[in-house]
Amino acid sequence: MKKLIFISSFIAFFFSINAQSLVLHQGTQLLTNDQEISFPVDINTEMLGSPTTAIKVENTTNDYVLVKVKKTIIDTVTGSRNSFCWGQCFEPRVYTSPTPLIINENETDEESFFAEYWPNGIAGITSVRYTFFIYDSEIVDPDINYTDSVSVIMHFVVEPASVEQYIKSNSTLSNARPNPASSYTNIPYSLPNSFSGEAQIVVKNILGASVYSESLNSNNGKVSLNTADFEPGIYFYLLVINGQTHSTKKLIVKRN
Repeated sequence: MKKLIFISSFIAFFFSINAQSLVLHQGTQLLTNDQEISFPVDINTEMLGSPTTAIKVENTTNDYVLVKVKKTIIDTVTGSRNSFCWGQCFEPRVYTSPTPLIINENETDEESFFAEYWPNGIAGITSVRYTFFIYDSEIVDPDINYTDSVSVIMHFVVEPASVEQYIKSNSTLSNARPNPASSYTNIPYSLPNSFSGEAQIVVKNILGASVYSESLNSNNGKVSLNTADFEPGIYFYLLVINGQTHSTKKLIVKRN
């Protein structure tokens, strides 16, 4: 009987010292330790961050805990940048949050953490591990084995730009001058230097009917539009490339 009690006590003690105090959530999903999450990133994105990359940190104990975050870069795309926020946002050169945050007993911090990623127009996959650990002031070197921690691995996946994306990001439709127009207006535009498809400036009335179109024969220039025969009112001029509308702006025709 005493032996059984001793074994039961030992098992309870073993699980108590190995219990995980922190668990992570992404939205409503409970994450397992070191779970991998992939984030598709458009190559033209300036920065991916909150709320897409937010992680909730739950304290499962009956006491408050002090929590820090450590960033470990597994693989990175040269020229890209990554960082994280834990109560405050840090520069990419910061790998461990300097100040712990308090999470009260059986509560979840839903707002303090999110990752940040700048693709800088470069395709590839950057993988980063974020480790949340109980801060112990007696541990001088945070790279020593954490006694109580949980991690998540984020993959930032940037695909190469498609031809359509390249055309869209390198084409512009500028403001018509004058606007409002009476008898004429000029519509500046630009296309990629390597563009060899079909492009048009199309003008539509407020009902969506086309009232004018002109094919573009150069990569940069302007369309001179005679509006003397247009009825006064609101029109829209479109940059149409390979049959798809890439930009739309408003034109007002007004008689003096």
